Amino acid sequence: MRKTKFITILFIILSLIMAESCSVFSRRAAANKVERKMSVKSRGFRESRAVRGEKARQEKNQDRLKNDYAKSVKASRKRTYEIQTEDVKARMKKNEIDLAKREKEKSKNKRASMKKGRKKYS
Repeated sequence: MRKTKFITILFIILSLIMAESCSVFSRRAAANKVERKMSVKSRGFRESRAVRGEKARQEKNQDRLKNDYAKSVKASRKRTYEIQTEDVKARMKKNEIDLAKREKEKSKNKRASMKKGRKKYS
């Protein structure tokens, strides 16, 4: 009876020790797997010429679309301004100037508060 209890307790202790060591090995293996993935990325995998060409064409197309959109917005604003009466044009111009002043003041205050923070935590 005593012998079986002793063997049972010994078996439980050994199984716990083995399980712990296995989990350590699995964590180490997972860490190595992550390191391998990072090293593959750092090696600089080179894409095929066709893929690079297609990416370049897509980027060129995106730039063209962005420029076209900017031009259309600019033309739309210009036309909107031109069709207004003189007093409305003056008011629009004044609002634009006031907006620029407010933005400048806001950025100035933001810089000052950031400077205080830098001094506080330096």
